[in-house]
Amino acid sequence: MFTNTDSLLPRDDVVKFFEDAKTLLELRQDNNVEFWQNMDATALEIWLREDHPDKADTLNSRICLSALRELLSRHLAKMRCAAEWVHRIFEVSISELKSHPDYFILFSELCDDHPELLRDAYIHYGLAQAVQTLMARWYLQPKAEPLAGAKRALPHTFVKASDNEALARLLSRRWTSGDRFYADRDLLRPVVGDACTERKVLIFTRLKESENDSLSLAFDRARTVIEQGPRTSRLTETFADGLLRLPLTSSAGYLEHVRSRVAVLYLFDDRALFVEYPWNRSGTGHQRLAHAYSIGDKALPVQGTDYPVEQYDEVDTLFGWQQVYVPELPEWAAKALAGPSVHVPTSVRANS
Repeated sequence: MFTNTDSLLPRDDVVKFFEDAKTLLELRQDNNVEFWQNMDATALEIWLREDHPDKADTLNSRICLSALRELLSRHLAKMRCAAEWVHRIFEVSISELKSHPDYFILFSELCDDHPELLRDAYIHYGLAQAVQTLMARWYLQPKAEPLAGAKRALPHTFVKASDNEALARLLSRRWTSGDRFYADRDLLRPVVGDACTERKVLIFTRLKESENDSLSLAFDRARTVIEQGPRTSRLTETFADGLLRLPLTSSAGYLEHVRSRVAVLYLFDDRALFVEYPWNRSGTGHQRLAHAYSIGDKALPVQGTDYPVEQYDEVDTLFGWQQVYVPELPEWAAKALAGPSVHVPTSVRANS
């Protein structure tokens, strides 16, 4: 910890960056131990640079960067320790109390059962509060269960080309049906406004739609499957009840940019749909990316994994996804989005 000696206190700008980093962690964390085991100060530093390009000079300052990295490293070490203890206590020792909203235990009682926890509390300042916070977040909050057979819609935004000049310009370009790209969210701000919380957005072009199909793309139903073909197998993330399918190896270039949501802009003939699907790169996504390459290289056998297997000819999707890498949005398309500021209509959002 920093002492009370004024000369050793971190600078105000360092403290501000540190608080911003903690806010990012609060917004992006996955409710499992894997997130904290995989998250590191380098990733947080990248997020801060992406979110504050105007502060590059400050972040490049040796004194500022050194102090910030020290704060981030200590905070992450504390949270990693807290996460590992919460996982150990609830998953190993008292797993029957998981998800029980009335359960409460004092930190001192935990230390009575686990003396090593008290030792770690002396090493990591604030560990007691961190443990209690993660316990409440992971296990002790009541979870709303959807009605049987009901499909819950994710927050989504429909934008009409007739109401949005930037979208009209984008749709007027010659696209091949089903083309896909990724783009920086700042390029798409004239279309989606502030609806996007991620830095990179996937774009699918010239999709044919019916009203039911487009709304189905916003359904909150995702799972990870192994798509098995005659000669190859691939690990695939499926969203919207399987309508959107992202093979992990061919999508890795994009998924490496993801923080906690797969942001997608679907372009139809005269309108667009924007949706963000939960997917955490530093949480469960980290292990799935590793498994994807192992399955593709046949180092990890398909049979015996925890992922359900689907045959290629059984896959029914709104549109196909070929086994190719996702390129960045072409410059000519980016230029189509440029122009005078346009009014972005109020987002039409489903209840989450």
